[in-house]
Amino acid sequence: MRTKKVKPPIHVVRARAKLLAVLSEVGKDVTDTELLALLSYTVGQCLALQDQRSLTPEQGLDLINQNIQQGNLDAVSNLLTGAPAGSA
Repeated sequence: MRTKKVKPPIHVVRARAKLLAVLSEVGKDVTDTELLALLSYTVGQCLALQDQRSLTPEQGLDLINQNIQQGNLDAVSNLLTGAPAGSA
């Protein structure tokens, strides 16, 4: 199943900015690999705690996969253009 791409509402953009600020601090204490492992483990826990009546595991994995792909595309694009990081 494919979910549609939407522009995040402002409260989601603000929440992401706060999360990135915290991650910047946490990143000082762990390696890049440790941070990636920590975040992916936490995403797995978040997926497991979803209400399956509104988001099945398959839908959740699709959502995660699409956001990983878009994040990768945005990061590469920003590296190539020198643009600041995205805010999805």
